Amino acid sequence: MAKDATKTQESDPGSNVNRDTFLQAVTGLREIDDRLNVIKEERKRYRKKLKHEGIELGELDAVVKLADTTHKDVRGYFDRLHRYARFLALPTGTTAEMFEDKSADDIDRMDWRSEGATAGMMGKEGSPPDHCPAEFHQAFMDGYASGQAARAEAMPEVAKEMKKAGAKDGSREKTPEPA
Repeated sequence: MAKDATKTQESDPGSNVNRDTFLQAVTGLREIDDRLNVIKEERKRYRKKLKHEGIELGELDAVVKLADTTHKDVRGYFDRLHRYARFLALPTGTTAEMFEDKSADDIDRMDWRSEGATAGMMGKEGSPPDHCPAEFHQAFMDGYASGQAARAEAMPEVAKEMKKAGAKDGSREKTPEPA
């Protein structure tokens, strides 16, 4: 007569996995997968809305991914992209002339200001990353402030949250009341 598989409790030699721990793992994973599917469906509906509004989703994805890299890497990416396009005689604009009269220090300062602005617009932490040289901390913070301002202007609910957070921790100056 065959053994009832639902009653098997033993674990494999050298393993602490038995039927109960395995069934708990399966159940837990399925619950997480169910929640994940709900989030994936929400994301799908949101992306469909964005597409309907005219946003090119592939380009949006690429820009969001680029926002998580250094601006020096972003500039390198576009330089290579333009070079490859020129290999195929595709029309491209160039930004090289924009940097012709700039020193390496000026370009670095512009990059760090730009990285700060991106961090501010993306709602990231408001301090320079560890790899930012000390001499560019102020440039990063200037950019961060302009990015936060742009984000607050584009999304009034973010401005309210920023104002609330500033009032709670005192880290932001209060906006003077109009006279």
